[in-house]
Amino acid sequence: MKINDLGEYYTRQIGAIVALAGRHSLWREEATAMLPRLTRSYKRSESDALLTTLSEAQCLDYIVQTGLGNDASFKAAVSAIPLSGWKDFTAPDVALKLHESLANKLYNAKPGVNDRVSMRFGDGSRIMGPMLVNKCLHDKVPFVIYFVNPDFHALLLNHASPEGVKALGQDFLRMTDGTNKSIIARSGMPNHKPVAAQRDKAQIYDTETAPHFRKASTGEMFYTLTAIPTQKDAEIDGI
Repeated sequence: MKINDLGEYYTRQIGAIVALAGRHSLWREEATAMLPRLTRSYKRSESDALLTTLSEAQCLDYIVQTGLGNDASFKAAVSAIPLSGWKDFTAPDVALKLHESLANKLYNAKPGVNDRVSMRFGDGSRIMGPMLVNKCLHDKVPFVIYFVNPDFHALLLNHASPEGVKALGQDFLRMTDGTNKSIIARSGMPNHKPVAAQRDKAQIYDTETAPHFRKASTGEMFYTLTAIPTQKDAEIDGI
């Protein structure tokens, strides 16, 4: 399977990164290095590698969408955050069968009924994520993936113009357009002090993306969710 096979959204995303690699930008080197991984084939046994590529592609694409390609202060801030994407995500140190059990409970798509799934993966989903991707591939269910990286997201909002924030929200709607199922596996409380998003920028983004989340609240979109406990959660709970 190639990333292009995942659908129009990813075809556009690849085009944006190819364009980024072809012009002057502070991220040109990263975009150029990614090109071979964007066009190669991935086996189901390589779902973790696929997710690494998709995560890094999302970051570069969002930098393009928000117009931050030549913002040196933004790039310096990104280099200082502890989690830069899927490659830094972890998973609880528990038996594999427990990860499999939770993945089975979260998976809510059915083959042959025109389901289209949006998945949101955060820190803690490193083992479950590939399992869920492979379930979609096995059932031939189309999917898109949003990587939950709160620090990177906050930096995008803080450094982008209001127009750039709107563009970011509109891109999220394009990505999730047509999805009727949602699977969310995100982290609990962060173990480090998170980057705070500017309230006015966060409100702009929330307004732009509200149509998607209203679908979940009204039942138009069926969703399953888990928050994966962190060390900070354990400390709060006195464990």
